[in-house]
Amino acid sequence: MAAKKKSNGATRRKASLPIRKWALFSAKVVVGGVVLTACVFSINWLSGLKWEPMPLQVYAIAEPLKFQNSLAVEGVLQGYLTRSLLFLDLLDVQRDLERLPWIAQSSVVKIWPGTISVALVEHEPIALWNGQQVLNSKGVPLDKPLVSLDLASLRGPDNSAARVMEQYLQFTQIFAALGAQLVQVSMQARGSWYVQMDDGLTIALGERNVLERSRRVVRLLQSEAYSSERIEYIDARYPNGIAIRIAS
Repeated sequence: MAAKKKSNGATRRKASLPIRKWALFSAKVVVGGVVLTACVFSINWLSGLKWEPMPLQVYAIAEPLKFQNSLAVEGVLQGYLTRSLLFLDLLDVQRDLERLPWIAQSSVVKIWPGTISVALVEHEPIALWNGQQVLNSKGVPLDKPLVSLDLASLRGPDNSAARVMEQYLQFTQIFAALGAQLVQVSMQARGSWYVQMDDGLTIALGERNVLERSRRVVRLLQSEAYSSERIEYIDARYPNGIAIRIAS
């Protein structure tokens, strides 16, 4: 009898699903989705608004410009007006200014609540280049500025500007002993050099040893034998001599 009761004992009931927990989890998922959707919608809506706290209203240029067109500078700066001074990246302003042909360096400072102060350094013009451009102190050709420039004229093949300017500066030091100024320095396509002085004298120096040949010309012009002569042309291309042409 005891064995029969044991075999016919009560069976275990299957555990019920946690319905409340699943319902709560589902509700959280739905609410999270709604909140996320609202956030995305709000961000998109706010991004469409143009919010510019403390807008830039005034720009001030520290010194007047000599070579760079001031209208081009103002055009760059006006593009930043009404933008937020709070979020304005000054490096962007400086880069835009330094893209202008005659601006070598720029400095921009914020002045609260709505002003920027701009200081500009222009390139230094050294000489005219092939009659169309101007070389700066690094030998880079730039467009001619609006102002007229009384500079020496340098001429040479394309992509030779830096070399011609370097040679011009060396010639300037050598011929300074004569108290004369160079008005033109030319390098021909094959590398031959010609120099013209402010008194009209033209000097042919050839392709090689041009500095030594130019010093030889200076010694000749400083000698008493030719101090009173009106020389209009000197050919210094000879290895050990100089040919001259005296004006009639």
